[in-house]
Amino acid sequence: QLELSSVNARARRAYSRLKRKNSERRKLHL
Repeated sequence: QLELSSVNARARRAYSRLKRKNSERRKLHL
């Protein structure tokens, strides 16, 4: 279970990074 939680945290971090990139791209578009 510990492995799963670590993987989950890594995925969440990657998702937040992706979200930030998307928002930056949107700002550039506007």
